Amino acid sequence: MAKTYVCNRCHSMFDSNEYKPKYCSRKCFGEAHSERMKKPAKEPNTVCSYCQTPIHRNLDKLPKSGLSFCCRAHKDLAQRIDSGFKTLHPSHYGDETSNYRVIAFRLFPHQCNRCGYKAHPILQVHHKDRNRENNDPSNLEILCPNCHETEHYLTKTGRHLSGPSGT
Repeated sequence: MAKTYVCNRCHSMFDSNEYKPKYCSRKCFGEAHSERMKKPAKEPNTVCSYCQTPIHRNLDKLPKSGLSFCCRAHKDLAQRIDSGFKTLHPSHYGDETSNYRVIAFRLFPHQCNRCGYKAHPILQVHHKDRNRENNDPSNLEILCPNCHETEHYLTKTGRHLSGPSGT
């Protein structure tokens, strides 16, 4: 025997043989369920450190730097050397006393010291005594990738330490 009920979603009257139905149709059930599942938007409590957009972050779990970002792209942009966000950079970033590449390209011509190749972006800095901690200008040499690889292959150093087979 059908009874008349009121839909909890659209408040229309409907007849049903079920025991205490709450909704008049699957559509009303789906819409009511969707509304229940939506989480209320949390109030912004900080701003993106890159673009200043208001965002919500759990203040108990802020990163060590204290900086928050609205998206991964903004965090990646902030981590670039030229971004100005020094707190995100490792201690060796921008330290010109330990950056042997900056030292070498400031002091020497931008060409391979052996063959004269001049394609600057691919030139490499070689440590003559093989000690990467010794960044004294007299120990540095600018080489093209071919000459640099040949140097380490002939002297069996670097990745060629145990010979061509790698054993």
